[in-house]
Amino acid sequence: RACPQAGAWNIFAGTPRDEILSRPVSYVEYEAFEPLAERLIAEIVEDVKGKFRLVHASCIHRIGRVAVGEVAFLIVTASRHRDAAFLGNNHILESVKQQTPIWKKYYWEDGSYSLADKVSFP
Repeated sequence: RACPQAGAWNIFAGTPRDEILSRPVSYVEYEAFEPLAERLIAEIVEDVKGKFRLVHASCIHRIGRVAVGEVAFLIVTASRHRDAAFLGNNHILESVKQQTPIWKKYYWEDGSYSLADKVSFP
């Protein structure tokens, strides 16, 4: 939607990768305690909107099966100047990842799966 106060928009779209640590990924599945996750995301967005003086902020996190390359996590922020839009967007991202009850499982091409917090990234 049009927002005449915005001089900068920042859009983050998180998508599952096709491989992790050289292991082919078939798809990712997200599980959540949805009522709490939705409430916390809304609170995070409102808090960040005020803290960074954003003129717009929104965040959507899909639940369920998400194919490689599909958008799983979308954050849109807008502000009068670009720094606030970038910083606010990243703050929403990190806060949602750390504070919301959303869990990720990687399903590998061989049919097995791993919980995301059990996969070590270099």
